[in-house]
This record gives sequence, C-alpha cells and structure tokens, in this order.
Amino acid sequence: MKSSRRRSVFPRILACAATALLLGVLASGGAEAATVLNFIELPDGSINVTGSDFGGSAIDVTKASAEEFHISSPVVPGGYSPDMTLSHIGISQSSSGYLFALTESAGGPISDYVWVYQFISEYTVIDFFSDPSSVPITPTATVVEDGSLQYIGSYFNDRQEEVAISIQSPSFGTPLPAALPLFASGLGALGLLGWRRKRKNAAAIAA
Repeated sequence: MKSSRRRSVFPRILACAATALLLGVLASGGAEAATVLNFIELPDGSINVTGSDFGGSAIDVTKASAEEFHISSPVVPGGYSPDMTLSHIGISQSSSGYLFALTESAGGPISDYVWVYQFISEYTVIDFFSDPSSVPITPTATVVEDGSLQYIGSYFNDRQEEVAISIQSPSFGTPLPAALPLFASGLGALGLLGWRRKRKNAAAIAA
C-alpha cells in the first residue's frame, strides 16, 4: 500500500520541479540588461557616445566637430543618415516619442536634448542635438545642466526593455575663474618687465 502511494506522489514531485524550472528559464529570459546611452560633448567640439547595448557590450563612438548625433536600428529607414546603429531601441506605434532635455537654468532655455521617435512607421531613431534653436515636442523630462554626466531619463522599448539616457554638456563658464589668476599673473609679469626696461633706459640716459 505504501509503495503505491510513493509511486503516485513521485510523478507529482517531478511535474512540480519541471514547472519551477520552466518558470525560472522564462523569468531569466525576459530580464534583459538595460541599454545605456551617454551623450558626451568633448572640449574639442566632438560628440562621444558611450554606454552598453542590451546584451552588455560596450558602446564607444565619437563624431568629430558636431552639434548632433543620430542613432538608428540596424535596419536603417530610407532618408535617415545614422552615425551609428543599435538594436533594441524601438518604441510602440502608439507612442508619440520621448524628449529628454538639459536646460541652462531652472525654467531656462534648452541647451541639449535627446529625442526618441519613429522616423517612419515602425522605424525608431534617436537624435541628440546640442544648442538647438527649437525643440520638436514638449520635453518628457528636463534636468538643469551642471557640467557632469547627468542621467536625464529612460524609456521602455517595444520589448519592455529599458533604455537609460544621460548627457554631459560642459559648462564653459566654469573654467574662467580658474584661469583668471594665471591671466592676472601674466599681466603682472609683463608690467614688471616693462618697468625694469624703463628704469634701465632712464639710468642709461642719466649716465
């Protein structure tokens, strides 16, 4: 009697274990790493995009002497010229897009933005613009720039994977005070040199 009970319980245990294993596989398969995009304005006027793609591979692309940077999915839509391609950036057709912006001050003008939208139906692109004259839509998120690499927001693509975006826009007004003492000492040195020459010339005339 006991052996028949054991036989009937054993298949149930196996079924439960198999279900748990299947659920674990499905859960791990659905949890993709977030895509990370950092748009960095370099002092030489270049734009450097760093971060990592959905699979964890590093991103590091630089565009020289530029005010804008364009990213497309690997299937590039006609009429769009990307500076790099990246998979898993798509948004659903129901979304009007996302605009993540840096402002020069609280409530001030936008200095840089990242716009995620569909260039044409089903083809998502990401545009970065520095010092734009206008913005295409109302910002989804706005952050006041401080010169550091700043996280400005994220969105979930059509596979429900997260894409996190940061911008570093150097504050060109900050280095000036640090340079002023050097500039002042240079002026002082020139003034001292001029005074010494004048004194030497006066002594020569007197002799």
